[in-house]
Amino acid sequence: MPAATAFHVLVFAFLLALVSIFTQLALEGGGNTITVVAFRTIGVVTLTILFLRATGVSLKLPARDRNISLALGLLLSVNNYSITRSIALIPVPLMVLMFYTYPVMTSLASWASGKERFSLRGAIAMSLAMAGLALALQAEFSGYNLLGIGFALLGAVTWSAMMLLTGHFFSGSDPLPRSLYMHIAVGIVFVTLCAVTGDVAFPATSLGWLALSALPIAFAVGITGLLVAAASLGPAKSSFYMNFEPVASIFLSAIILDQRLTPIQLIGAALVIAALFLFRPLRRQSQGA
Repeated sequence: MPAATAFHVLVFAFLLALVSIFTQLALEGGGNTITVVAFRTIGVVTLTILFLRATGVSLKLPARDRNISLALGLLLSVNNYSITRSIALIPVPLMVLMFYTYPVMTSLASWASGKERFSLRGAIAMSLAMAGLALALQAEFSGYNLLGIGFALLGAVTWSAMMLLTGHFFSGSDPLPRSLYMHIAVGIVFVTLCAVTGDVAFPATSLGWLALSALPIAFAVGITGLLVAAASLGPAKSSFYMNFEPVASIFLSAIILDQRLTPIQLIGAALVIAALFLFRPLRRQSQGA
């Protein structure tokens, strides 16, 4: 599989931003969180299986790799629940701002472990990106709720762990079969929640169903592509370029959801984009340099 580049990560970030928009439309159409996540995950599993079959990739994994993938799927389930619970307790912009501390967590962990080299330029770029996100998202801190903040930060920690662990365990191997087993675990968790609670609600509008139907496609390509990037490009660089996702969400919200952009939001988005250029991968040094 070809190595991912920064451009690929930006595309994956855009697709995951679309996931947020589609999810909101599905929920506004009458769906609920557990049902939407279960439906999305079943769709992702189905699409991944069809793609692997079409490309001749075996669905079988060694027992160790399969068990690691299933365990990571449980971690991903915790992430999904944390983010959903946080949205119920604090304003979405504040949740997103807290969640997007994960690129900083991932970079610090990568630097501390010695897996990636510390870069002053990278540290400055991360600070610039966080400042830009704060402006772009215009988080309402008046909606402060300790439990909601805690869930958002738990979502950031678990996602950072996902990036680091997939970068470690999936490196040098095809991440797609492993991603499949991860999503199988997530699907089992949320389908079980639907069955146990009986809390199943699908959209009642055509737009809601259209958004729900598009969710698995955007999510499958976006999340799987990000896992591929984490394994080839590195978790720290991949996480940093994902700062483009909330910026894309802002512009997509303006276009699709008819939400107006303020001058402050535009300045914040410009800072994030500037940080992405500042953080561009260093050119490989020649031997002996």
